[in-house]
Amino acid sequence: MDERRKAAYRHLLYYGLISIRSSTGWAMESKMQASLPWLFHRDPSQTAHRVFWLADAFHNLAKYSALDFEGFDEQKFWNHMVQSMGEAGVDVNWYRETFQNLLRQDE
Repeated sequence: MDERRKAAYRHLLYYGLISIRSSTGWAMESKMQASLPWLFHRDPSQTAHRVFWLADAFHNLAKYSALDFEGFDEQKFWNHMVQSMGEAGVDVNWYRETFQNLLRQDE
């Protein structure tokens, strides 16, 4: 994997962590709320469920980032993202588009 893709995945991991933090109530009135309305629900009974699946979606990305992406399978990652985001009630397309935008920024 080239350095540009590695950097894009690392930035995506950052956005994943922001999504987790946002799901727990941080910056409820921020600009992010406007762009990611599905993250900002106020039903506490769903917060743990959503945070679990968001963390599940990104934990392997953190592992492979620490390993400089040695053994990282992009297709497997995105398939897992679709499953986990679906469980969290989150649209994975925002993350795909963000990743693609990050790649274009570095061109």
